[in-house]
Amino acid sequence: MATTPVRWFHSGMANAPVLSGTAGALVALLDACLIDGFDSRSINSISVASGVATVTISAGHVFDVHAVIRVAGVTGALAALNDDWRVATATGSTLTFPCPGIADGSATGTMIAKRSPAGWAKPFSATNKAVYQSQNLAATRLYIRVDDSAAQLAPIRGYESMTSVDAGSNLFPTIAQVADATCTWRKSNVASSAARAWSLYADDAAFYFLPEYHSTYPGLPPLYGFGDLVKLASADAYHAFILGCATGTGSTDPTSGTSSRLVSGASTEGCYLARAASQAVGAIAYGRVGSRITDYFGAAVPAISTSVDGNVHLHGPVLALDGTAISTAPIRGRQPGVLQPLQQSPATHRAVIDGNGDLSGRAIMFNNMVATSTSTFGCIAFDITGPWR
Repeated sequence: MATTPVRWFHSGMANAPVLSGTAGALVALLDACLIDGFDSRSINSISVASGVATVTISAGHVFDVHAVIRVAGVTGALAALNDDWRVATATGSTLTFPCPGIADGSATGTMIAKRSPAGWAKPFSATNKAVYQSQNLAATRLYIRVDDSAAQLAPIRGYESMTSVDAGSNLFPTIAQVADATCTWRKSNVASSAARAWSLYADDAAFYFLPEYHSTYPGLPPLYGFGDLVKLASADAYHAFILGCATGTGSTDPTSGTSSRLVSGASTEGCYLARAASQAVGAIAYGRVGSRITDYFGAAVPAISTSVDGNVHLHGPVLALDGTAISTAPIRGRQPGVLQPLQQSPATHRAVIDGNGDLSGRAIMFNNMVATSTSTFGCIAFDITGPWR
């Protein structure tokens, strides 16, 4: 069985779903990344030698190094290749991946490869509405409901339990904390089919969504997301988080009402947990703490441009608090998969570097994001190898 705990996707991938200011666009995107996968390619051959598979796709492919692909359709002695694999090398028509334990030989069957989904489920759905749930049995398995009926904004909400796409209990945040009209993920600043760039990073218990929704500010997405923190207390059964927008409308610039800040957990930032560490029913706003150099990801104050060793330096983990008061709220856990660059935008958008030290063996991808203003780029980093927990 392959070990591929993290998935990552973006709008620049071939046949990626299109995000736009139209009803249903966000649900289609989430379905493709979390449930179905996308960009299916016919495989001409797979040969295995010394625990490495070489895949030939004569028509060509664009599966990146570090991408996770799903192989299907293999029959016979090498049927164990029907699994998810992380690409090690890639050219225009071939790719390789390690497959330890699989015998040498040539695969048979009508074989395909596609971008592997993150392994979530969609237990309830209706027209332009969907509920998503982790399938990791060790996770909280709480729910996120996405109402994608409108053009520019998609109201989102966490639930502890649900019986249909429109019915559930113990919402987070509660309606009293954030009204339906403002608890949203933004898709576009205009109601149109014009495409918007986006990125999504996931494991089987959490995902982050970064939409570049405003045409005036390309490259400045907020940080949205849902899933489980990496908890500290084993008895903590309600450590699910939701990151969204808690203020404004679809035309608001990306610095308003986003969940992109560190050090702050104010309700206007849209950062909530299902329950406090006490496990008492009721959502709470929560803060996140990084290096304390900055209030925002990758926007150091003062800006640090470089280091004497020429390397990129990252703060990790990003800690999650049980509340918003930095001086009094205890540490609840950590934000999975997220790393804070200590230098001001130290790498280009979607650049990948190899980790070292505590991150040895991990590939780290950088993603531009909104910082202190619409003229100041920040940068966030994600572990795209994992595991996150």
